[in-house]
Amino acid sequence: MDRTQSIRLILFRDCRSVLLCRALTAGKCSLIAALIFALLQFPANSIAEDLEDFAQIYVDQYFAPPPNAGLSMAAENKAEALAHYTVGRMQENREKTDEAIASYLKVLELQPNQLMLARKCALLLASRAGKQARARELLESTLERNPGLALPYIMLSEFLSTYHSNNQDNKDRALALAKEAVDLFPKDPMTYEHLGKLYLFGKRKDDAKDLLKGALSVENSNPDFWIRLGKMATRIWPPRFGVEDSDKDLAILNEFYSRATANAGSNDSVSERSADFYMATQQFDEAQKIYESLVKRNTDRLDLRKKLARVYKEKGDLEGYTRTLLGIVEINPGDVLTHRQIAAAYREQGDIPNSVKHERLALKIGKGSSKDYLKVARAMVAENLHEEAVQFIKEAAYLFPESPEFPWLLTFSLRRLEKYKEAAKYFEICEKIAKKHRPELLDEQFYFGYATSVERDGDFDRAAKLFKKTIELLGKQNPEKEDKVFTAQVYNYLGYMWLENDMNVDEAGELIKTAIDLDPDSAAITDSLGWFYYKKGRYEEAKKELLRSEVLLEEEGGEPDAVILDHIAQTFYALGEKEKAIDYMKRAVKMEPDKKEYGERLAQYQGGSVPAVSPVEPAGAKPGA
Repeated sequence: MDRTQSIRLILFRDCRSVLLCRALTAGKCSLIAALIFALLQFPANSIAEDLEDFAQIYVDQYFAPPPNAGLSMAAENKAEALAHYTVGRMQENREKTDEAIASYLKVLELQPNQLMLARKCALLLASRAGKQARARELLESTLERNPGLALPYIMLSEFLSTYHSNNQDNKDRALALAKEAVDLFPKDPMTYEHLGKLYLFGKRKDDAKDLLKGALSVENSNPDFWIRLGKMATRIWPPRFGVEDSDKDLAILNEFYSRATANAGSNDSVSERSADFYMATQQFDEAQKIYESLVKRNTDRLDLRKKLARVYKEKGDLEGYTRTLLGIVEINPGDVLTHRQIAAAYREQGDIPNSVKHERLALKIGKGSSKDYLKVARAMVAENLHEEAVQFIKEAAYLFPESPEFPWLLTFSLRRLEKYKEAAKYFEICEKIAKKHRPELLDEQFYFGYATSVERDGDFDRAAKLFKKTIELLGKQNPEKEDKVFTAQVYNYLGYMWLENDMNVDEAGELIKTAIDLDPDSAAITDSLGWFYYKKGRYEEAKKELLRSEVLLEEEGGEPDAVILDHIAQTFYALGEKEKAIDYMKRAVKMEPDKKEYGERLAQYQGGSVPAVSPVEPAGAKPGA
């Protein structure tokens, strides 16, 4: 051929580089890339370490080095083998299987110790070219030329068991080769793995067990030997829990992994695989010991810390589990999953503030769905973290403007913070959104909360309309499913609001009487009824109900209520029982010393300067809502 149509490469393997010296023909870039890739794939043990490993290689043919290069025969063979290997790779990439095989065979003639190439070539011959006999000859030849290595025995054995499994003689030969490999190379784990696999495929599990039990008598300080045999042993004695002889099987497996661990030294890979085995077989103490030592030596390996954390969790050591996870996010604060695991761990320990903290960090880093935000918001409200909840829920409401749950949840915290005007605003926002997206949210509980917020803000007319909306929704319920206590609370709240503001007193009384019928043992409603009688000037009836309210509150296990005490005091004073009135008023002041109204009333009672009480007219002092 015309050398000007070729690409010449000079290889200097002693400096571990491939130097492109000259490209004599344009348009060869892709060919150059393919050639360099192929060269880098050439088995490393074929590379010489001195300057005589030099040759000229061409894409489509090999030119021997000139005599004055002074190369040895071995170096020339390696150089030529490299050229043929490169050509073979290119031909294989072009799906020219026969040509590729021919090139690979030339490599094997020059370099018979290239075992993996021999295996590959045999596979190509048998599977793509349909030349099983030729493939077998190649592997027989490879074994003959490399009798001191275990792999040629295994290669021929696996070939016979794969491509000639229907022939008993070949099956017997495959098994005999595998046994011979074990006998000749008892410290090579590969031989046991191959023979054990043949036993298992042949449904000879007892023979496989005997094989590995025999391996335990081998003196071998190589930890990889024991770890590989341990892995194979788990196929023969798969870990079982709670069944007969499971402890005996586990003891056999432990023999392999304990030897691997004992000989591991600084081989962390072996130690980790042993710990993984102990973890998988629920031997958590052994796993913990190894993982802890690995973490100390590999402080930057977060995967090891996660494995250790899992051990703590399986052992029920939530403190150790949480501590280990916190160590992970200290190194990698952006680990969303670990933040959520920490949050779950704190939640399980009852530490909701810290749980919420890490849930919020997870959302800040990785965002999340509206459900994720709702879960955190509900936890914050339930744990009375209202200041933080308001800020967090407002952010969530901004992110998910079509979700009415966020403004609705916001009202809970705002009411607990006594920010009733703002709570009423968010009730209104929630109502508008819910009508479009979640109308079922607008139930009697929603409107009752809305009404109480508006009432606390001082807009009694608007509050009355919302209370009546609540009562309307309650009236649509199935009577059998009616919550009488809640219904009584709604009636009482509206009635008491009117009483306190001298509005619609008679109608308020009817509402309160309906409430007492629904919940006759409620201290709060009984107090409202007594207060209604007081407003009507029926002081004896008022005294009876108010004192009964005090008793009911004690029976409920609650502390004395300053409002009830104040009502009783006013009733006693109206009845002319000044000393009793003063006594109850003192108790009210003691309970709520900062309430100016109570202090002033006590001073008036003690000074005798309280004006006479006049009953409220039936129509009420103010127009009804």
